[in-house]
This record gives sequence, C-alpha cells and structure tokens, in this order.
Amino acid sequence: MKNKTKIFFVLALLTLVLAVSTVSATDNTNTTTDTTDTTVISDTASESINTEPVQTSTNQKVADTKKIEKEDKNIKTATKNIEVNNYDEIKTAMDNIVNEEGNDTYVINLNEGTYEISTNIQLSPGLYEKNIILNCNNQILTGTKSTRTLTFQNVCNNTLNDASITHRIGNKYNLTLNHVNITNRITNYDNATLVVNSSILNSSITNVGTLIVSEDTIIGDNFSITINNKNIYTNNTNLISVLVQQGVYAGEQVLENVEINSPITNTGKLTFKNCTLNSTITNNGVVIISDDTVFAENFNLNGTGEVIINDNDRLLPLMSEFNGTYVFENVSLPNFKSNYGNLTLINCTLNTSYMKYIGYEYVEVIENIYNEGNLYLYNSSNMIFGIENAGNVFIDNNRLPSQFIGYGNITISNVEINEDCSSSIDYGNNQNFESNVLIKNVTVINCYNRLFDVSNTEKPNNNLNISVYDSNFFNNSGTFGFTSKYLTVSNSTFINNSIMKTWTYASLLNGGYVNIENIVLDNNDN
Repeated sequence: MKNKTKIFFVLALLTLVLAVSTVSATDNTNTTTDTTDTTVISDTASESINTEPVQTSTNQKVADTKKIEKEDKNIKTATKNIEVNNYDEIKTAMDNIVNEEGNDTYVINLNEGTYEISTNIQLSPGLYEKNIILNCNNQILTGTKSTRTLTFQNVCNNTLNDASITHRIGNKYNLTLNHVNITNRITNYDNATLVVNSSILNSSITNVGTLIVSEDTIIGDNFSITINNKNIYTNNTNLISVLVQQGVYAGEQVLENVEINSPITNTGKLTFKNCTLNSTITNNGVVIISDDTVFAENFNLNGTGEVIINDNDRLLPLMSEFNGTYVFENVSLPNFKSNYGNLTLINCTLNTSYMKYIGYEYVEVIENIYNEGNLYLYNSSNMIFGIENAGNVFIDNNRLPSQFIGYGNITISNVEINEDCSSSIDYGNNQNFESNVLIKNVTVINCYNRLFDVSNTEKPNNNLNISVYDSNFFNNSGTFGFTSKYLTVSNSTFINNSIMKTWTYASLLNGGYVNIENIVLDNNDN
C-alpha cells in the first residue's frame, strides 16, 4: 500500500512539472511573437517593412536601424519652401540653392510686393542641379528699363508659375512657363529647352534651341519669331498660322499645288505635293517630296533634317548635309559637306579641293567633310577629299582621304596604293577619345608622302586601338607608322621602307600593349 502511494505521488509530481513547462514554453512563444509584431509595426516607414525574425536581445539594434532609415528617408524626399518679397531676395535664394546639398526640389513663393530689376540678372550655375519652382502668385515682374533681362543659366530645371513679365528673359538650360503673360523679348539659347503652357505670348522670341508651345497658349498680336534655326514643337493652330506667315513650319503640314518663292524653315513634318520649289528650304525636321514636285532654278536645301524622296539622285546637286539613310551610285557630289545619318557612296565622284591665294601664290586647299554618322565609301578612285570624323567611316576598294582628322572609328580594307598617295590619319590633337583603326588587306608601294601616319603620340593616354592585318608595305619613302596605346600587327610585310615610325613609341605607355605576330621586317629605316 505504501508503495502504491509513493508511485502515485511521483506520477502526480511529474504531471505537474510537465504542465508548468508547457505553460512556460507557451508564454515564451507568445512573448517572441509579440516582440516580432511590435517591431514590424514600429519599423514600417511607407517604403519598406522588416519581415525578418527579431530576437528580444536585439531590440536596441533594431531601434537604431529604424532611426537611420527614417533620417535617410527625410533627406531623400524633402522639398524646401522659401518665401521672398523682392527680386534681390529671389536672386539670393536661387544663388544659394545651387550650392546647397540635401534637397532636390525647392519652391520659392513670392509674397505680395514689388518685383523690379534695376540691372540685368544672371542666375549662375553652382555645385548642384536642382528643380526650382517659382510660384509667383500673380505678381508683376518688371524692370526699370525695358531692356532689363533675367537670364536662367543655372543648369537647373526652372519652372515659373502665374506671373506677368514685362522685362526680357533669357534661357540657357530648361525653363517652363505656366500661366504666364509675356510682353517682352524671350531668347532661347542653343541647346536650351523652353516650354510654354497655358500662357500668353505677346512678344518676339529668338529661338536657337528647342521651343515647345501648348495648344491652349494665346498668341498675341505682337508675337513674332525674329530668329529660328532650331526646333519648334506645337499643335497650336494660331501659332502655326503666324509661323507660316514668317516662313517657319512646325507640326505636321502639307503644301499642295503651290509655288514656293520665299525661304522656308521646317522644324516639323512638311510634305510637298505637286509644288514648285524656287527658294531655300532649311529643314531641321522631316521633309517629304512627291515625284511631281518641281525643283526650280533657285531651289536649295539646307539643314540637318531628313528628306524622304523616291529618287535620291534629284537631291544631289542641292544637299550639302545628309540626315537619314541614303545610297548613291555612279554620281557626283558637288556640295557634300556633312553626314549625320547612314550614307553609302558607290563609285562616286567627290572633289573638295579648290585653289586659294596664300602669300604670293595659289595653292590647292582640300576641304574636310564632316561625319557624325556612318559613312561607307566603296569602289571609287575619283575622290579628292578630307574627313573630320566623329562617327564611323568604312573604306573598301576606295581612294583614301587626303587627310583624316579623327576621334571616331575607321576601317580600311582591300586598298592598293602605288605611288599616288598623300594620306595621313591623325588622332594626335584630340583628347579623351576611344577609337579604333582597322587596316586589312592593304598594299602600299612606292609612296613618297605621309601615309598611314596613324598617331596619337601627343595624347598617349587616349585609348586609340590600331589593328593591321594581312597587309604589305614596299619601298615607301614617306613617313608612315603606327603609334597608339593599343597595337596589333598580324600577317603583314614591311620591306625597304624609310622614315618608318616605331610602333612601340606610344603603345607601351600608360598600360597599353603591342601584339605582333607573323610579320616580315627587312631593310626598314626607323
């Protein structure tokens, strides 16, 4: 009996211990869950939620992280508001903004007052590019003289809202005018963008940048474009009508069955159908010319825009600049000056030389054509020209340029030159470029002038990469050679060449390399 009692007591005691342990474990589990829930809620800051398990022993670390995250968020999203009472305070505020770190956007609110400039104000750039909004609150911005000018050249995105402006404005970066009444001259400079929304334009505009005008902007009786040689984008019918009277076309327009006898500037998409063109058209947009449109005696085509026409050969006597894709074969290019698109010339004639009186005699001057696109020259020996290249030039079985000034890429292949040579490829005066010169399957014999003097020794830090493959050079007395930061010569022969530049001069400077394999060198004067 006693033994049974003892056994019962032990069992009861064990049951009690197990029960206490279970409750304790449950409490610990609940405590951990509560701590995790509390941490998630307190760390929520609209951008991120911490969902990783958090131990009770790391509460201080979590609190510190929370503080840092909130401070970072305040720095990133803060917009600073400033109040001003006159023009001096506007200029002081804007001069301070461009040198102040921490805020991306600033709002300057104009209180009621007198805003008059007595001298020309130029808002200069500082350390930072900012978004600056001037809420003018229907104040009048004026000057002591009508010629007083406020010029935005602070390299910021400037927005001006709700004002009447009687002084002049200059824009040299980005300026947006919303609900603004303009009654004095605006000058929009080169590479600048001026946007006019829901405003009144009742003054002259000089535009050599990009001008964008909203459809609901009112065009006043005194509005005019005094100079425009860049881009205007608008669907404003009143503005388009005024521009047309001044020979400026914007937007998408069609001229049909008319004769053009006065100069036209196009910055939009302009179509000629059955027209007679008898004046200069400056095209900085897209011009479409129908087959039945007549080119009269005084017609000339300028500008960097694209021309769409079925018969490209009709354009050749007229165009000096190409922007778009063109292929010409077996033609002469008398006016070729610049290429900004994709231009292919096959067996064409090009001569940019002319005689110029220098000193006491006439000498031949060879003018450079400028390439900023892709220029392909194939199968022509009737070219006398130079190239200034900022794009890509591909020469295949074609006469080489008399001079090549480059910071772009050039590929020369399948060219044989015997005696008649005076070409030099010069990268020497250019800085901070990365260019490739590829010479493949080229043979040069008995050349007495500079040839393939491919050099950037003046700026050996520049990344000029020259590769010569499968080429032969025999009996050349003119200076030639290859000096670059990176040089590869393979499967090529050099025999009896004098005044030959060494190819290790610049290649081994500043981390460059020379890779030479399978070449023949014999009797060359270095």
